[in-house]
Amino acid sequence: MVKSILTKKEPEKRLLARITRTGGRGNLGRITVRHRGGGARKLYRKVTFGQVQLGQKGRVSSFEYDPGRNAWIMLVEYQDGSKYYMLAPHGIQVGDEIVCDEKADVRPGNRMRLKNIPSGEQVHNIELIPGRGGVLVRAAGNSAKVNAHEGKYAQLVFPSSEIRKVLGESFASIGIVSNPEFLAEGKAVYDFTHPDKIVVGAHSPAAFSMMRKVYTGRVRTYIPVVETDWETAEMIKYANNSFLATKISFMNEIANICDKVGADVRIVAQAMGMDYRINPRFLNPGIG
Repeated sequence: MVKSILTKKEPEKRLLARITRTGGRGNLGRITVRHRGGGARKLYRKVTFGQVQLGQKGRVSSFEYDPGRNAWIMLVEYQDGSKYYMLAPHGIQVGDEIVCDEKADVRPGNRMRLKNIPSGEQVHNIELIPGRGGVLVRAAGNSAKVNAHEGKYAQLVFPSSEIRKVLGESFASIGIVSNPEFLAEGKAVYDFTHPDKIVVGAHSPAAFSMMRKVYTGRVRTYIPVVETDWETAEMIKYANNSFLATKISFMNEIANICDKVGADVRIVAQAMGMDYRINPRFLNPGIG
């Protein structure tokens, strides 16, 4: 998504609300703060963060700039004539169809319950309490990753690196919140130049050679490089994510036992991390 694709149209009048101004006056009508009069009239876009038209397909009719947020919004029209403003995910186009349902195709813009979203997918506009509407990951360029499913919970990795359990009955939207100008480029560049390892999956010597040129001079020479086929590279990714989720889930269970016997889980985790066979990172129990 680039800024040039924003649709040149007036905002939908039925989805606007006027932001009232006090003019610097208190509840008695007296001026309490000077130099607050005048100013341009401001209109708030009514963006829908919850679930609407369950099971019905909507068509993206426009992308618009919202002065009240850093993310772009899209106008979605349904067959009954209703229109809603929603957060626009990165990569969606005017004319695309989206749907909100219990289970839907994994495509940008579609919304479904977390328990039906495969592990490894990027999501945004996440509900914390089912049925209350999305409250998490709504800023431009942000997304959370579905790390694993554990019982009635989904384990999510947030942009802050926090790992949290969220009820699987909660809804979330697929994709990254639009407006690439706000993508976390600093973190992405650091992760690119400071990896723990580099895994390259390909089926041709030319592809391996190209990837070596990409990383030459950009990462440190002692970083291990694993060159393998596509299938093995994908399996490495899934195995890493699954093992990390298992490690955190294990510490969550240890925390539950500590609560019952009166032990201090922080000291338990610290002592476990002193064993050279156990990495001390990600030994803290996750929130949930």
